Amino acid sequence: MPSDSTTFSGAGSVLKDELRLRNYRTRMEQTNDREVRELEEKHADEVNRLLDIENKQMESLKEAYDVQISREGEALEDQMQRQRIANEERITTQKNANDEEFTRVKTAHQQRVDQYKRNADVQLDALRKQYQASTDDLHEKARKSAKRAKEVTGA
Repeated sequence: MPSDSTTFSGAGSVLKDELRLRNYRTRMEQTNDREVRELEEKHADEVNRLLDIENKQMESLKEAYDVQISREGEALEDQMQRQRIANEERITTQKNANDEEFTRVKTAHQQRVDQYKRNADVQLDALRKQYQASTDDLHEKARKSAKRAKEVTGA
């Protein structure tokens, strides 16, 4: 059996080894905890950085989308303005053509009315002359008849 001093010295060395191992274990746990915290911080920083990048990309996409919508809106507005101008020109052209046609028809109608008036005036003049001639003839006959009647009664 070993002596107490060897046992004590052997027990002291075991205790030293155990204490050393505990210290080593504590240092390792602290080192590991520190490394885990650092990794978690790096991970959190990387996640935040990626979230920031994603947010910036989303903002950039939104701005690009807004710009594209604005461009398309402006293009549509320009196209609508050009169409409006073309329609107004077409309306003006059609109105002018209608005005010219109206003037032409009105002039032609007025010319026909004037021609009818001239024809009517000519016919009226002819009828007046005819009635005047008939009246003159009737007066002449009445006067001759009265003269004959006077000659027959006075002769």
